[in-house]
Amino acid sequence: MPDSDHLICKFWHKILRLYFLPALPLICGNAMCTVEIWNVIRQFETTVRWRLYGEWKARTYTTHPELRVRAVQVGHESKGILRRLSHNTIDTLSGTVAKITHSNLCILFSNAVNDAFLIGLASFTGMLFRRYSAELTPLLKYIVHQLYAGQTTEIVVLRELIWKMAGIEPLPSPSETQIAAMAGGPNLRIEAVASSTRGARLDPGDAVLKGPQRLGKALLDSQLTLLVLVAAEAICCAQYSRRASQVTC
Repeated sequence: MPDSDHLICKFWHKILRLYFLPALPLICGNAMCTVEIWNVIRQFETTVRWRLYGEWKARTYTTHPELRVRAVQVGHESKGILRRLSHNTIDTLSGTVAKITHSNLCILFSNAVNDAFLIGLASFTGMLFRRYSAELTPLLKYIVHQLYAGQTTEIVVLRELIWKMAGIEPLPSPSETQIAAMAGGPNLRIEAVASSTRGARLDPGDAVLKGPQRLGKALLDSQLTLLVLVAAEAICCAQYSRRASQVTC
């Protein structure tokens, strides 16, 4: 149920669960219907929305024979498309992927996530948020929770967000001189850390998308918790490297 006890919220939540989301998979590639249903879903909190998506994926497709048949069809179609999808075929298959995504995004995304490596999935996420002004806060919260839980591999998602949205290539291992230069002014920090890659990878055509501004605002709105965790992980990695080098010597 939605967090709010308001009768109107409960009414639309029930309509979404029982009618809109079960009917959407049976509509083939109608973007207008998807947008209108999204305009209703977006009124709810993020946790409520994800509960709706979870029920849609895990239970809704099993409630009616027509939906079970549709789930099998979309599963075969999406796997076939993903096998053929590459840098050379993205233009020809983009329309087909969009038609499936509009009405059966849970099935397509599940197959894409299960078949993709973490780096490829993180790169896709970065490009998605660069092109579309989606809300970044839930993704940043996910990274924070993963770091709290000790899952440091998820930091690659943050790296790809910075790379794709701001055009800044993060340095894998800054030197001692570069670390010391970070205590200086902004010009010195730019020259020491990213003199040639700071924004160089940002496509000029994407300037109107304001990716760097949206990413910066999302990081500030997260109250720098994510940045503190990343810094802590960097310190731990540096200390581990030093101990390993001492043992080796």
